[in-house]
Amino acid sequence: MPSWARGVFGVVAFAGHAVICAPDDLSDEELATSGADGTGGAHHRAIAMALLGGHGVVHSLDLLTVV
Repeated sequence: MPSWARGVFGVVAFAGHAVICAPDDLSDEELATSGADGTGGAHHRAIAMALLGGHGVVHSLDLLTVV
């Protein structure tokens, strides 16, 4: 997916799926090689560091929904 706003990237994962907003220069193959998946890998620190691209700040917002 494209960036939400200039320079803002992130990951949303739920029930076996992951949606990643990443810089254009970060390919799907690179994300997959880093372990991005919908079973927890998308939230791995390697993905966060890849999204940072060597600079920036990591912020986190967690949500637990129980139905």
